[in-house]
Amino acid sequence: MTNRRNGLLLLLLSVGFGVWYQGARSVQPEAARWVRIAPQTLEQRLSLVGRLQAARQVTMNAPFEGRVAAVMVQPGQKVGAGDPLFTLDTAQLDIELRLAQAAWLKARRHMGALEHWATGPEVARAKRNLSSARSALSTSQLNLEENRRLFERGIVAGMEVRSLTQLVDMHVQAVLEAEQALDQTLAQGQGDALQIARMELLNAETQHRALLALHGQRTVIAPLSGIVVPAKTAGVNHVVPLQPGQHVARGVPMLELIGLDRLQVLATVEEQDLPNVQQGQHARVTVAGQRLEGKLGPIAQQPRALDGAGAWYEVVAELELPAEPARSGLRLGMSAQVDIRISSKAQAWIIPPEALQRNGAGEPFVWFREDPGQAPSEMPVSVEGIGPQGLEVSGLGAGYIRLP
Repeated sequence: MTNRRNGLLLLLLSVGFGVWYQGARSVQPEAARWVRIAPQTLEQRLSLVGRLQAARQVTMNAPFEGRVAAVMVQPGQKVGAGDPLFTLDTAQLDIELRLAQAAWLKARRHMGALEHWATGPEVARAKRNLSSARSALSTSQLNLEENRRLFERGIVAGMEVRSLTQLVDMHVQAVLEAEQALDQTLAQGQGDALQIARMELLNAETQHRALLALHGQRTVIAPLSGIVVPAKTAGVNHVVPLQPGQHVARGVPMLELIGLDRLQVLATVEEQDLPNVQQGQHARVTVAGQRLEGKLGPIAQQPRALDGAGAWYEVVAELELPAEPARSGLRLGMSAQVDIRISSKAQAWIIPPEALQRNGAGEPFVWFREDPGQAPSEMPVSVEGIGPQGLEVSGLGAGYIRLP
């Protein structure tokens, strides 16, 4: 009987302990997660997609018409600044140069004659004619006066006086004509004539110097270091390689030189994002697994193409390249991602979105404590914005917040 009573008592104690244990577990809250918060830098970035390209690409054109005399490079060859690329034959240019030189010599001789026109043979001849006419007039006037005195004395007839009078009139007219001829001859070396001669000489000198400069460009050299590629011709789908003996016209594209010392990414930005993009902004570029720094260059003033209701504008990100070995894997045309920092705040309080709660009045708050041993309290906060790092809030200080 005693054993049975003891067993029943033990059973009751066991059941009571179990009920108390379950009740204790139900009233204790689950272990909460606490995270430390501190002011941090909040950044907002805009991501663009583009292609890697050379910052400098120069088309080497034919400086004058002629035939290709020699080609020193091949497509894909790497050249340095100052290396010769190709040479043109100057046979036709030499003819033009000789003609220009002859025209320049003639213009210079004509200009020299006009500058010394007043002492030249034409003016000297006109002056001699005027002097002869004046001398003849003086002689005839003396003869007329002498014959008039003789006529008054009855020695000579009146007909002879009349003849001398007509002769004097003729000599007066001859003097007038000689004076006009001298004035006209002098005018040939002055005023418009001299100005025209100066302009003709200047044109001849300019043409001669221009042809001499072209002759000096018969061997075209590379203006920068880069890779040689065939030039593209408008309206021609295939590329024609440059060969000796090929006739080319002036200004025809011969080769293209792509510089590799400076690279950039050509990307597009949507119309709605234009207010956040400015020239000179810092950019972080990821290409071929490499992260490079750079800054934004010029932004296009006109859209590249319309896409629905918005337009897209081209923007260039200029890269700051590392040493040559570190960028050996970069290739033109590779896709690249451009991250642009559009805003930055140094002292921002960022919390995970799940830490934000609302009380019965709908006001936001977080469970907060300054030290791990301190009792938590509801801390009212204001949501300032949403970013990739979380919620930006105000009203907090350094400490710990509870996550559900």
